[in-house]
Amino acid sequence: MHGVFEMRGLEQKIAALWLGPAWRLDLSVELSVVCGVISAGRRWFYRLNPPQTLPATVVVVGGIHVGGSGKTPLCAHLAGLLERRGLKVGIILRGYRGCDNKRSSLVKPSDSAESFGDEAILLAGKCDCPVVVGRRRRDAAQFL
Repeated sequence: MHGVFEMRGLEQKIAALWLGPAWRLDLSVELSVVCGVISAGRRWFYRLNPPQTLPATVVVVGGIHVGGSGKTPLCAHLAGLLERRGLKVGIILRGYRGCDNKRSSLVKPSDSAESFGDEAILLAGKCDCPVVVGRRRRDAAQFL
């Protein structure tokens, strides 16, 4: 198909699902119900346990991508931009495999990558701001 009738990306996938075997559509409906239940559970949990606020603005660099999407260089660049604007910047990370250490720690460029992960060591050396690694991000932010 060419021209106006050509379907790409998401439209093509939806059409294939709609016109394909019925079991696929049934499975997608069941999965959407599961996702709805999980979402409702998360909203209920956050109503019972509201997140703690921090006395600083927090910028999150990340998302659902793991490795290779450029989060570390973006974080270093963003930290530099914010520092040049006169803001106090600090970086928190979970560290390599969630960091084995139970306590939050300030990372120095001379520390070992085995302890904190190469990303933390790289950021500590490249950025002119404190880098803290901790298993729980909230605790690391409070430590910072």
